[in-house]
Amino acid sequence: MPPKGWRKNAEGSHPVHTKERDQISIDDILFPKATVTRLAKGVLSEGLISKDSVTAIQRSATAFVSYILVSARTNAKRFDRKTVSPQDIFAALKSCEFGDFSEHIQAELDRFLERKEQAKLLKKQNQQATDATATATTEGETNQENNDTVEEVEESQEHETAMQVDEEEAAEEPQAKKAKISKDDTVSETED
Repeated sequence: MPPKGWRKNAEGSHPVHTKERDQISIDDILFPKATVTRLAKGVLSEGLISKDSVTAIQRSATAFVSYILVSARTNAKRFDRKTVSPQDIFAALKSCEFGDFSEHIQAELDRFLERKEQAKLLKKQNQQATDATATATTEGETNQENNDTVEEVEESQEHETAMQVDEEEAAEEPQAKKAKISKDDTVSETED
């Protein structure tokens, strides 16, 4: 059974793994037609390209990249490396007599790496800004919670004080009434 995620081909069967096939056809490794068309239209000023032209560009680009990649892999193997580096690509371009493209490709590579580094820095700055905002928000919430807690404590203390005052007043009222009554009694007794 093929690995998970492999799709069935037109006949309804899973594609055969490349190691199991004798030869690889160029049709198996063609670049996506939409990508090739977009790149070709970007280079041309008019932007009109026939379907046959797109197919020809697609096949020739695939053949060119495959040829350069085979040369670059050979160069990497010569230095006992499994990974092809940009230096291997530049060496392959020179060995295949496409050295004139090296300067242009190096400039494009430098711009790509610069954009990649800027995106990385921007992402890091955004992350730091997000963290700072989250920290400030958390601190603000904590301060607000502390303020709320202090206010609640003060309110409860005021409430308790008010309750005590009410209780004292309530306790004083009967005594005051008794004193008034006894005063009245005393006054009325003296009047009698």
